[in-house]
Amino acid sequence: MWDFSWWLTFKDNYYIVCHEIWSQRAGKEPNRDYFSFHYGPIVHVDANGKIDRDPSNALVLRICKSTKSCEPPHLHYKKPHPAPHYEQNRVEGLVLEDVDMFRFVEAVFRARKEGIELDAAMGFRLR
Repeated sequence: MWDFSWWLTFKDNYYIVCHEIWSQRAGKEPNRDYFSFHYGPIVHVDANGKIDRDPSNALVLRICKSTKSCEPPHLHYKKPHPAPHYEQNRVEGLVLEDVDMFRFVEAVFRARKEGIELDAAMGFRLR
């Protein structure tokens, strides 16, 4: 099992965090058990300079999945938890399970550079 976190911060007080947890059983392919790709404003930094990742913090986009809590892949767009979980049946143009950190980061950079919304940069529409 391995755990991966990748943090990027921007000078305008926004940040990206990509977090994945993987497992593998002997003779089987690796399995991505958990992922969370988050982009939003930095709301709070603790005394050690670490960004507070409270689920209720403001966000632009978070795509996540947790097999431990039996949550299917879903996204939050412009509204933090517990705002609606947009599960796959409410998302067109994007397979949530297939999103990876590189596609997510590229979309954030494209949205910031071109001044477009993240739904356009990632190619999805909500129902």
